[in-house]
Amino acid sequence: MTVVGVVGHVKTQDFTDRSGTTQVYFPVAQAGSGLSGRYRTMIVRADDPAAALASIRAIANAMDPEVTISVHERVSSLYDEVFVRPRFYMVVMALIAGLALLTAAIGLFAVLNYSVTQRAREIGVRIALGAESSRVRRLVVWEALVPVATGTAAGFALCFWLTGLFTSLLYATGPHDVLAVSLVLLTVVVTSAAAAYVPARRATSLDPVATLRTD
Repeated sequence: MTVVGVVGHVKTQDFTDRSGTTQVYFPVAQAGSGLSGRYRTMIVRADDPAAALASIRAIANAMDPEVTISVHERVSSLYDEVFVRPRFYMVVMALIAGLALLTAAIGLFAVLNYSVTQRAREIGVRIALGAESSRVRRLVVWEALVPVATGTAAGFALCFWLTGLFTSLLYATGPHDVLAVSLVLLTVVVTSAAAAYVPARRATSLDPVATLRTD
């Protein structure tokens, strides 16, 4: 046989397939009498699929009355079948990630709320000495974001180390996608800041006189 061209790897079964399976294209005349010789697949782009199918059937019957079109479906349905498993994994992982983020936000809120209670006297002194409410809020939020930043950095380091395990689940993106990583970082920071805002407002609402009178 004469080689007339070489092409890249083709994903025929799964869009996330990275096995690099070798494939060869044969001319129709050399396909033989096996399954590949008896069956053909046509992909047609049409504005009216029903009308296009009727026309194809008529042309095929005119060429050979024994030719039948046994299976016909839209390409979009084939895509849906292929993406069932990746979409399921994506939904499950998104739910787990969302639950983890919510748990972290609740934990951060509880810790900061307790910290404000423990530091009520200190905050009262700051306010009594003329500290602005905005500065007190920034102080509380900043002290919350320091451990968040440390944990985020450690989490990303671990993520980049383990990301190779999830490469087979990715499609049309890489394991170190800058945009995806940036969006995750932004989500963590915004969620942490939101969780810290309520305790920060509570800190500025403390009555310095009442706070200083209590031990």
